[in-house]
Amino acid sequence: MELSSIIASKLILFVIVLARVGGMFVYAPVFGSFSVPVRVRVVLALIFSAIIVPLVPAPPGAYTQDVVYLTAMILHEVGVGLVIGFTGGLFLVAVQLAGQFIDFQVGFGFVNIVDPVSMRQVTVVGQLSYLLGTLFFLAVNGHHLLISALMKSYEIVPAGRGALALAEPGIMQLFGKAFAIGFKIASPVMVAVFLADAAMGVLARTVPQLNIFIVGFPVKIVGGLLMFALSLPLILVLLGGLFSGIERDILLILRRISTGGM
Repeated sequence: MELSSIIASKLILFVIVLARVGGMFVYAPVFGSFSVPVRVRVVLALIFSAIIVPLVPAPPGAYTQDVVYLTAMILHEVGVGLVIGFTGGLFLVAVQLAGQFIDFQVGFGFVNIVDPVSMRQVTVVGQLSYLLGTLFFLAVNGHHLLISALMKSYEIVPAGRGALALAEPGIMQLFGKAFAIGFKIASPVMVAVFLADAAMGVLARTVPQLNIFIVGFPVKIVGGLLMFALSLPLILVLLGGLFSGIERDILLILRRISTGGM
């Protein structure tokens, strides 16, 4: 094989690997964060791809000159990367969802702030919960688990193989699990606010002269946030178990994908 052909074949394989790595970087926690400059993300994706390329066998047809086939393979690899990144970041979304539940309970539902990083409107406790979840994700080396899942993905779903549509049932199950986890995280605050509302209702009946709206809002806010602070140790224990299972969840979905062909 001529030198030019070898270089071209390696370049094609690099682009195929880069497609999966880049797809993961779109949704993956930390790696896909808007707080990380685009140039940094691009450089990281290139470095990761350069490291992975020697470890990945060339897929069948990778050296073909059929542009349509190569384009389909690259798009397929982007899809696999998106699945990895999206699955890895799903439980951080659950943490933010829990914060939004708390916001609505304590009366912060209409108090939105602009996230200076993503330039989106977010709720106060929702954004705080997301930031705390991200810090804890890094503390338990969740980013290492994502990288490990990416490396193992080539053993389960070789480049150019698998059917992405088969990932849908697994992702939907994780959606339900994430919603339930968000509800569990917010449940102590929801119970505390419910009890505060019940107490305010009894107080309003016994002391009709009291303006219950003026008294009730501060009580709900202080009580809800205090309960959230007190429940943080339990929340961290729950998140530790979730984040440690990120790699397992990703690989389970990839095994679903691997049962189909391209």
